[in-house]
Amino acid sequence: MHRRSVLSMLAVAASLLPVVRAAPLLGPRARPLEILPVLVETLLPADKAPGAVDLGVDRQLLERTRRDPRYRRLLERGCRWLDDQAPALGALAFAELEVEDREAVIDRAARAPARTLPRRFFDRVWGDVRTLYYSHPASWPALGYGGPPQPLGFPGHHRPPGDIHL
Repeated sequence: MHRRSVLSMLAVAASLLPVVRAAPLLGPRARPLEILPVLVETLLPADKAPGAVDLGVDRQLLERTRRDPRYRRLLERGCRWLDDQAPALGALAFAELEVEDREAVIDRAARAPARTLPRRFFDRVWGDVRTLYYSHPASWPALGYGGPPQPLGFPGHHRPPGDIHL
């Protein structure tokens, strides 16, 4: 074989290397954060109040990943873990599972030993989802909460209880 032929074959092989490396990423695992809306809706679905996805909690989590690379890595690894649980339940990906099966996978993460990926992922996401959801005024009416006293303050604060008329 001539040296030019070998060099040209090497050049072709080198140009295909990015495609070969990306091949395992194709399919449901290509973008692990795409399952965030499914996860967030499973954690806090709509009922008497709007669901967490309705209030944009999933988008707020994604926004945090743009500012914090460590948070992004945790969410990506956790979402991959969720997808890895799906085949044992008969699906290719977490998002394809029935609600009960998704809840079972989430429960498995919540019960995982401390300091493991599933547990750290669950604790962080569950805490963030609750904080973002319940800080949104649209979630308050279903709780019977009318909102914080400020900026209106406490009208009649100078009168004794029972003597307050708004």
